[in-house]
Amino acid sequence: MLVFGLVLLLPAGVGATPASTLLLSNATVTATSANGESAVSLTVKNVGDSPISLVSVMSPSAAMGMLFFDTNLRRGSYVMRLLSNISISPHATLHLGFENQGAMLSLLRKSLKIGQTVRLEVKWTNYAKARTSFVVAHVIKAPKGLHFDMPNMSM
Repeated sequence: MLVFGLVLLLPAGVGATPASTLLLSNATVTATSANGESAVSLTVKNVGDSPISLVSVMSPSAAMGMLFFDTNLRRGSYVMRLLSNISISPHATLHLGFENQGAMLSLLRKSLKIGQTVRLEVKWTNYAKARTSFVVAHVIKAPKGLHFDMPNMSM
């Protein structure tokens, strides 16, 4: 009996998901100490024909994760707003980063040092079924001025 298989090879830091509906790439997290907070930068592409909703970005390395909106984390605008989800239209690309929509990891279980890698778990739904996708993020130096001082955070 002959068995044929297909192996999909993806570059490091790129993740494919069930039915190739979601592609994850360009994942980074910022270096931080244990119990600290790390900013997540990530490109999320919905390659499917239906809208999806990004629900969370987490990591086994952190106790918490959150999605947020802030005009610019590097400017210290103090208007960070917690988001329960982010909708992504069919064939659209979302860039999570240090301006506008973003994600962060909190209460890191260990320090993250530049050059290390961290597994991210991206939870999303196609409004019919909840799914989890994975991607490897590279630890980078935080951009100048980045901080998470959030005295006026709205939920």
